Amino acid sequence: MNVYESPEMYSTELNMSLAQAEIRLAHFEKAREKMKQSRQCPKCQQYTLKVEGGEWESGVRDWVYCANEKIEKTDDGGDSIFVDCDFTDDVKNEYLFAFHHDFDAVLMMACGLDIHDEKAVLHNIGEAWSKFVEKDTKKFTQLVNVS
Repeated sequence: MNVYESPEMYSTELNMSLAQAEIRLAHFEKAREKMKQSRQCPKCQQYTLKVEGGEWESGVRDWVYCANEKIEKTDDGGDSIFVDCDFTDDVKNEYLFAFHHDFDAVLMMACGLDIHDEKAVLHNIGEAWSKFVEKDTKKFTQLVNVS
């Protein structure tokens, strides 16, 4: 069982209130659903879009492509064959999956830090754990949409 399966577990493991846990989990669930929807290829309508990393040294930017290899076509001989969907695009805001809207900064910090040691928390993040969680959670209550 992972911490995202239960608001109570998330709250306990990450040392926050149940209300904060519920806000955060609702945000991540909504973000993951919107990210999934943004993977739908506009050409073949399958949920098969992926991001290919470019090489900044070469001036090649990241790009989005469709990984669907099962587009059925008929060849010149009348036989059915499968071809790739050839959809590609630049990485744009509508491709939510390319931007990690489901990144959980609180979980990341809790994995590398003893969140019950206030001195260590203050030293590493510059504020009390409860304040850090409150500020990070507040971002989710201020977002109307994950866009």
